[in-house]
Amino acid sequence: MRWLWSRVHSRFGPAAVASVLMAVLLAGCWETENPRHLFIRNATDRPISVEIEQVSGKRILLLESLRPGGVRMALPPNDPDVEGVYRCTTGPVIAFQDGEEIERFEAPQCYEDGLTLTVDGEP
Repeated sequence: MRWLWSRVHSRFGPAAVASVLMAVLLAGCWETENPRHLFIRNATDRPISVEIEQVSGKRILLLESLRPGGVRMALPPNDPDVEGVYRCTTGPVIAFQDGEEIERFEAPQCYEDGLTLTVDGEP
């Protein structure tokens, strides 16, 4: 192993070796995603956007243009009108396609242990 290290080190230089090691470390980090989040899956045939409605009625965009078959992490903000609710939505999560509502997930949607909401456009 020492022979291999010295050969790689002398041939490619310290910067190249450091770059390869960093890439390997980062690749490992991406494979271990934290399941304690809310994920949205698009099971429709067209892109969707997703909003959350707070208790006040204010709507906040969570995801924009999630492609068909895609899954993306959503980060619902804390609702300023509700205290003591952690990792649960306080209002509906609403999926839109071409500006029209196609699906609604009523609150609470709790994701302490991880949760994937699948938007399929079915009522």
